[in-house]
Amino acid sequence: MQYNFLNVVKKVVPICLKFLLMMKKSYVLLLIFIISLPVCAQKILVRGIAKDTTKGRSSMTISINDTIWRYQAIPAHVKEKLGNFDSSAYSTNTDKLGNYEIEARPSDTLYFRKMHYVPQKHSVSDIVKNNIVVQLVPEPCEMFDFCTLQPALDYLIFKGKKISVQYKVDPYYCNTRSLNYGSYECVYEVTEKIYGYFPGDIIKFNAYDHYGAPVFTKEKSAIVVLGNHYGKLRHHPCTFPNITKTAGGKWACAGNPIDSAECADISLKSKPMNFPRTASVDISDFQRSVLEKFQQPYYRIDGHQAVPLQGIYLEEMVAEKIRLNRISRENLN
Repeated sequence: MQYNFLNVVKKVVPICLKFLLMMKKSYVLLLIFIISLPVCAQKILVRGIAKDTTKGRSSMTISINDTIWRYQAIPAHVKEKLGNFDSSAYSTNTDKLGNYEIEARPSDTLYFRKMHYVPQKHSVSDIVKNNIVVQLVPEPCEMFDFCTLQPALDYLIFKGKKISVQYKVDPYYCNTRSLNYGSYECVYEVTEKIYGYFPGDIIKFNAYDHYGAPVFTKEKSAIVVLGNHYGKLRHHPCTFPNITKTAGGKWACAGNPIDSAECADISLKSKPMNFPRTASVDISDFQRSVLEKFQQPYYRIDGHQAVPLQGIYLEEMVAEKIRLNRISRENLN
């Protein structure tokens, strides 16, 4: 029996062969995917039971020849050449009791997958012959240290040059569920130390951002603020805003830094300071709601530049933030 997608396969295979000679990875994946598709064969109805070894209640996915996962690995621009893909023809889910049924060939292999469990695969012929009951075991997990969520009592602030930024999925935790699902592991070279103790010129830390890669990682160099959470360094994007040097060479947060939500609890007030022209902010592309933060008495508008007139010294900001964090920790305990 021939299937509806046979015409699609006939169109795509020549394309794959053409680009396979160019050793393009995406087309190699596509060819592997197509080879895994059943073009013509006699199918049988396979019934069985598949559960996990812990709760045993939630559903798991069963895929013929791992077709679904192979399809997901194909780049989007290559998927367009396949046209519509009906995943229901190659996969199913178990019910609450672990029962499943799916049509497959005796020569096919069924892949059993569930998040945070070690996947298994069994040939259809073995499942039918031996009446195999699948039981997935959990992946190894690690304990999450809740102390790392407490407010920082130490900060590291520096000018740094980007070495590498790589997204990494959070580990599978035994005692909690990840809220961020992953973070950006950053490695930077410290080019100028601004605040805190640095054990070396290369520093590693994690940055969390729900909207993709953090803004500071898009530049080759940046001023970076890190909080030390029981030995784990985490990026704090808004804790000390507008860090720049005064005309006298002292580091300060220009403008009205306590206007930031991260600094709303700080009781310090901005005071007049002399800033060099290099501390000015280009506001030509800012929206009106943002421009309101660059008004008198904190800034002077000169064309498309906002020149800072006031600020708070960085050392004072850090000391006050640590004092407030210590109080917050005591209240938590």
